[in-house]
Amino acid sequence: MKTVWVLTLVLHCALSEKFKVVGPGSPVVAVAGSAVVLPCSVRRSAGQSSLSAVDMNITWTRSDLGEALVHLYANQKDVNTRQIPQYRGRTAVFTEELQNGNVSLRLTDVKLHDEGDYKCLVESRFWEDEVSFNLRVEVIGERPVISVEKYDSNSEQFSLLCESKGWRPEPDLQLLNSKGENQTAGDPEIQRHTVLFNVKRRFTVHKNHIDTFYCRATLGEHKEEKEIRPIVFYDLLPMSTGAKVGIGFAVAVVLVLILAGIVYFKYKERPEKEELKRVILALEKPEEEQRNDCSVEMGLLKPEEEQRNDSSVTTALLKDLRKVPLQILRKRLRRLLKSRSGVLLCGKGLTEKSCAVLASALSSQNSNLTELDLSQNTLRNSEVKKLCEGLRSPNCKLKKLRLSYCRLTEESCADLASVLMVKNSPLRELDLSYNELQDSGVKKLCDGLRRENCKLETLKLSNCSITDEGCAELVKALKSNPSYLTELDLTANQLGPSGVEQLNILKNDRHYTLEKLQY
Repeated sequence: MKTVWVLTLVLHCALSEKFKVVGPGSPVVAVAGSAVVLPCSVRRSAGQSSLSAVDMNITWTRSDLGEALVHLYANQKDVNTRQIPQYRGRTAVFTEELQNGNVSLRLTDVKLHDEGDYKCLVESRFWEDEVSFNLRVEVIGERPVISVEKYDSNSEQFSLLCESKGWRPEPDLQLLNSKGENQTAGDPEIQRHTVLFNVKRRFTVHKNHIDTFYCRATLGEHKEEKEIRPIVFYDLLPMSTGAKVGIGFAVAVVLVLILAGIVYFKYKERPEKEELKRVILALEKPEEEQRNDCSVEMGLLKPEEEQRNDSSVTTALLKDLRKVPLQILRKRLRRLLKSRSGVLLCGKGLTEKSCAVLASALSSQNSNLTELDLSQNTLRNSEVKKLCEGLRSPNCKLKKLRLSYCRLTEESCADLASVLMVKNSPLRELDLSYNELQDSGVKKLCDGLRRENCKLETLKLSNCSITDEGCAELVKALKSNPSYLTELDLTANQLGPSGVEQLNILKNDRHYTLEKLQY
């Protein structure tokens, strides 16, 4: 009786563990050099629900190689001592998926010799099942090459050759126009080199159907293509007499345009050259002489035609500079700026390019410039922006900057504020008097004044159309950063009693450093 009971128990266990191994119904396709998953799973015989394969043995073999071992999972670990050498280090089962019945094999760096018949065998204590399928390996070849072999003037047709190398199996070779339409083609020429294929195909295109064409090689979902543009066809067409005349005329027009361009740019650079010469002449004089000698100033501002007949030392230097190239003038100006501690360039008609040279000198490591007076120059926003690029440089040593009578705007104030925000900025004195800044410009400037990095000691804003509103912004900024400003000039503005009262309270408060206040 006991024997019958044991047999019944064994039979029950065997029936309860009965399962089916499921694989793909068609060959698996992989691309050489990539990774591929060989799908295989364990299902209960009674239905489609999965069954844990953690405690089962999973054996992957090559049927076409005499059941050679590809991968073995047994006793809950990989056991690959008998594995074929060509698969070493390239196979793995998904251990985390075994509990869901997934016994698929991952194969990396697929080789051509991996192609063949694979068997997935799954064994439990009481049951086993297997499935076999084929792995096909494809090789994606080189990008196609397309060329025009010849043009037949009788048929007015071009012969195109489209070819691609190194495929497996051979690809489909097509010629498509810009609309994606297939073109007339001859039979493909296929050459086999060992296990790879080279494919050629010829196409014809009429001269009236010249277009951008694409030579496309297709293998399954993989495509490689190369285009050929219309210019290649036109280069091969015979040239008519009319076309030759047309080309000759076009070349003549191009030459005329080039000459006109040269004349234009020479004429365009003349104002900049004259400006740089005036600036260099001003800097050739010591600063004190510039301030006291109005004859030098007047001489520099004369038109060049009048200076030609002037025998003064100033105009003699101007004559020496007349033939100097523009690039050399720029370099000379940079050297002069670097060698001076103070530069006075009042009323020199500076432009963006001169401001760029000034900015370059300010940002130079060798610059000694600590004082710069650009008053009475009409500076546009772009010119102030260029100048501020140099002022923000960590190499800048400038302590005093005067920009009175420069027609500065609200946007210029925003650029100057950015200079005040720079860490360790050396700027201590800023004169913006006689500019139509208004309250909006002052508000922009205050964005810099209220920052801790701002160490400005003197600020001159005389006759800048400031009202109580702008004054209130200044007071707020100085309260935010009370440690440095000692002198503030707001004379000739439209300040009311409210603005004056706020300023006096600030001046009389011992917590602030403001000592000299003018309004």
